[in-house]
Amino acid sequence: MTNTSAQLVAANASRQYLLIQNNDPTGNIFIGFGAGAVTAANGIKVAAGGGSYEMNSTQSTQALQVIGDIASNTNVVLVEG
Repeated sequence: MTNTSAQLVAANASRQYLLIQNNDPTGNIFIGFGAGAVTAANGIKVAAGGGSYEMNSTQSTQALQVIGDIASNTNVVLVEG
């Protein structure tokens, strides 16, 4: 991740599970669904140091956008099923 919005995962009509974990020790990430850019103001915050976001009942099949609050958030885990 960087501090520029980018697509983390493409839309997936078959998505039944999604887990994002932010293992970066200092940088928060912000996630958003759909094609539009995400920002710290409109995204869902996933805190540094192991914060996570999980969807396991109601699923969004849209693309997932992400942005970091520092120039390099490099330790993000994504599990999709």
